Amino acid sequence: MKYIIPLLLSVSPISAENQTSAHATLQVPEISRLSDDSQSAYSSYLGTYIALQLLKNDVTLQDIDIASFFQAFEDGMNDGTDIKQQLARKDIPAHLNRQSETRRQQLAEEAKKIGEQFLAVNGKKPGVTTTASGLQYRIDRQGTGTSYNKKQHGTNPTYTVKYTVRTLNGTVVSDFTDETVEAADHSRLEGFDEGLSLMPVGSQWTFFLPSHLAFGDEHIVTASSMLPANSALIIQVELFGIKKGDETQTMYIEGVPFEFIPMDADAEETETADEE
Repeated sequence: MKYIIPLLLSVSPISAENQTSAHATLQVPEISRLSDDSQSAYSSYLGTYIALQLLKNDVTLQDIDIASFFQAFEDGMNDGTDIKQQLARKDIPAHLNRQSETRRQQLAEEAKKIGEQFLAVNGKKPGVTTTASGLQYRIDRQGTGTSYNKKQHGTNPTYTVKYTVRTLNGTVVSDFTDETVEAADHSRLEGFDEGLSLMPVGSQWTFFLPSHLAFGDEHIVTASSMLPANSALIIQVELFGIKKGDETQTMYIEGVPFEFIPMDADAEETETADEE
């Protein structure tokens, strides 16, 4: 199977001195005009991209005066005379940095509180088990296949799985349920690693990860969602096989730093529930 890995462009600030001559030095090649439908799609893509970059920097719609934003955008695209003056301002970037830090701290505090409250209640529910690390799991279907064995599978096993990662409010962070993927141990989600090591092949479990077993104090922004620091996560996973893993190959998918190995028709056979 193939994975499409989104490329997030890195946009660096342009100094006022360089910006004023940008249009004069940049040679734009002539291209045929896009069709109306293509131009609409292209514009929608660019609008979405700009919005995501703003959200990534903790700028919300409530922070923006739309009329002023579009006027400045149009001026900038047309090499308006106000560019140098705007970019010379020091107060706005400083304000945005302070605002971003404050918002992230507030979100992190709220996420920690919500996560702790959820896990305290969830851990008392019938069928939910809490491990010594704080990981909670529920067995939705227990398989009859083999479980992780260090002697057989090594220190970095590879698990063939389908899974969905959600926030506590139900927002889907990653969804790989259409096809199986191979998830390597030692991902950045310690709770995911621990849970997989407990599952027999053929099982379907739900993991409830406290923040210290998820992304901890990292503020995560992906192409489709934003995770404040201290966020707890819910992972629904179905385990199809276990094998000794490849410790060198890493993939980043949908902005979530799990380790993945693409499925290969010629790959080593995995143990499956049917073989038991």
